[in-house]
Amino acid sequence: MNTKRLTIRPFTLQDKEFLYELNNDKEVNRYRSSDSATMNYCIDSINDWIERFGDGLLNVNLMEITASKEPVGLIGIFKSGPDSKAELGYRMMPRFWGQGYCKEAASALIIQYFTATDEIEIFAETHPENTNSIRFLENNRFVEEIHHLKDRGSIFITSKESWL
Repeated sequence: MNTKRLTIRPFTLQDKEFLYELNNDKEVNRYRSSDSATMNYCIDSINDWIERFGDGLLNVNLMEITASKEPVGLIGIFKSGPDSKAELGYRMMPRFWGQGYCKEAASALIIQYFTATDEIEIFAETHPENTNSIRFLENNRFVEEIHHLKDRGSIFITSKESWL
């Protein structure tokens, strides 16, 4: 998938160094339970995504600047199991924050997902103190449903009727 500035595509094993960098950036992972990962973990993650999602609509994708092929971050809509709700997940390298890349990618993926499915909601989870992520979700038509769920973060929901 291409947007105005980005290519959004499934991860391949050639992206393992970028995923390693992303998974080990302290600022990116400030609010996550894990703030580091081994290269083997990154390789296993990519192999798992390839096996579970292939190149389908549900996936964890690499965002890269189309003109330069420079990786920006990851974004995807995925389900943890067959009966799970769709979840939007995203992380970006700090040098790309505030440039609208994540909003551009999220909008494209959300519209594609709602257009192609009968699903009516997508949820996202973020740490209740992660104000940048909360602002991002609110700017993408997500509404907070649960504030600081035990052992998880705050849960935000967006609906098909908000987008289409």
